[in-house]
Amino acid sequence: MNRFAASLLLLAFILPVSSRTTAHTQRPQQKELTPSEIARIAIRSVVVIEAHEFLGTTYGTGFFVREDLVATDYHVVKDSYEITVRLVGNDTNYACTVVGKDEENDLAILQVRGLRGYSLRLALTPTQVGQEIYVLSNPREYEGTFTRGMVNAYRGSEMQIDAHISHGSSGGPVLNKQAQVVAIARASERDGQNLNFAVPVSYLSRLVSLVDPVSASARRATHGSGGLSIKRAEISPWKAKVYSLYQEQGLLGVLDWIEKVAEFIFENEDRRDVQKALQSVKNDIVKHPQELNGTPAEKRALKERLDRDLKLVQVAVRK
Repeated sequence: MNRFAASLLLLAFILPVSSRTTAHTQRPQQKELTPSEIARIAIRSVVVIEAHEFLGTTYGTGFFVREDLVATDYHVVKDSYEITVRLVGNDTNYACTVVGKDEENDLAILQVRGLRGYSLRLALTPTQVGQEIYVLSNPREYEGTFTRGMVNAYRGSEMQIDAHISHGSSGGPVLNKQAQVVAIARASERDGQNLNFAVPVSYLSRLVSLVDPVSASARRATHGSGGLSIKRAEISPWKAKVYSLYQEQGLLGVLDWIEKVAEFIFENEDRRDVQKALQSVKNDIVKHPQELNGTPAEKRALKERLDRDLKLVQVAVRK
């Protein structure tokens, strides 16, 4: 065999191995971080949520998924008339509104006004049972709490974890070793020890992809359902709740809520606000009758129910 043929034979053995090695080394390798590094990354993205309801304030946790969008659990904010967030360790509160929700999987997206945050990365692949995870959340009076655990199981659409979470932790990010969000803390089993549950990040990724923050915020700033005009900066919390319900759930949602909380509206000024808001809804329906769904009989029944609730509030104001 001459020298040229020997060289070709040598190359035939070397090149395939070299190609395989190059392909392998070019794959992006995600660096595993230490728990301290994960905590430092997450703490700047996590917020304390205060959801003000008529019977008190609900506290929860959220985290930035875009510079002005915060993810949390829907049950934290669903009954609120006003929602504010603040960064962990900071006393400045920022108003926000719900711009996306997934009630079935207990998720909500909030748009924050006046604050830009560092968004956490959402994991693209599911976390396996047995893998280590971390949770950063805000239990009452112990905000910024960082805990470690592992994925114990998948129960239907939920992830079971043993990282400790407690009241105020709902909505906190569950993170992998690359500081990527793999789930959202949701609930604890009171009768079990360290039986905690989270919503896998795939559901959150889908919800975030559906949110159009620019158009959503513009709609909520100036319009309700149909032609109802709302200037948010000028309305009371009671009016804001009526308008929000009308926008999201229609007249039926407004009436269900009014009849549920009417006995808790103690101040005459608050009752007048509700009365004005209901009257605005009625006027809007007159101008935009297509806002009412159902058969003619069902529409008449809704209008009659609205009139009854208006009279109920008016009587209460005169007392």
